[in-house]
Amino acid sequence: MKNVLELLNIICQHPLNTNNKLLALYRFLSFNLKKITNKKQIIFNWVEDAKLIFDNSNINSMSQRQIKFNYYLGLAEYEEMAFLIHTLKKDEVFVDCGANLGLYTILASKVIGANSISYEPHPDTVKKLFAQLEINNLKDKVKIISKALGDRTGTVRFSNDKDPLRRKVLDNKKKLENFIYVQMTTLDSELENLAQNFIIKMDLEGFEFKALEGARHILNKKNLKAIIIENNQKAEDNLVHKILSEFNFFRVEYFPQQRQIKLSKNNLDNKINHIYIKDIDIIHKDCISSKNYKIYTANKEI
Repeated sequence: MKNVLELLNIICQHPLNTNNKLLALYRFLSFNLKKITNKKQIIFNWVEDAKLIFDNSNINSMSQRQIKFNYYLGLAEYEEMAFLIHTLKKDEVFVDCGANLGLYTILASKVIGANSISYEPHPDTVKKLFAQLEINNLKDKVKIISKALGDRTGTVRFSNDKDPLRRKVLDNKKKLENFIYVQMTTLDSELENLAQNFIIKMDLEGFEFKALEGARHILNKKNLKAIIIENNQKAEDNLVHKILSEFNFFRVEYFPQQRQIKLSKNNLDNKINHIYIKDIDIIHKDCISSKNYKIYTANKEI
């Protein structure tokens, strides 16, 4: 009961729900009723014409919890997801590093209409990713590359956990029986000839710094507009922040309802996901000029 109350509090306090808490609670109840009556999967409208598939046969998976939270909250990673759809343009490219089930890829390619390059190394997760893309008719908009990203090319061990969100590249010294071998590549070798403006999202379960080390040429490219990155490192020894700062990226906070971008003054330990940009004026113009997008699961526009 305590966990349910905590979840309801999160739902009601989310920025897309604060002004209509009764509707948010109704969505919570209706979704859980659907889980009882639909034994296999639930397909629902998400943002604009985008849809998501919730796998009801694997409800304890963290990746399925992520799908579910986008039903409850509208945009589960509110600041970062809103930043992407307000900043990315149709003629630009989205690079999804650690695509998992493709939520950001769907926002980029279905909602915005941009082409995406999505990296996801585990074959089982790739199948689930493809199913999400297929229901959104994104076969021609998304290039899936089934490789891990790091600081070198070659073969690496990759954990074979049942939950896609727990899978990651393994340190060679780490003893683990349940793993597979996957190919690893670098962003420098993959994106060398990318001419369009592009945005990178990186969620590699702690391997972000290694992937940035393999992207030093890319980080220096003028057409790289922004990086949305997961960063769990402590502020005093934050290698991810240091390497991005080395290439003149600075961290910002985004306020979607006001379309405001501000230099981040908060401690790096306060958040998991971070937004880095180089030119605040260009990004501000992109956000201000962006259209409003309908969030069906929150019955709201941003």
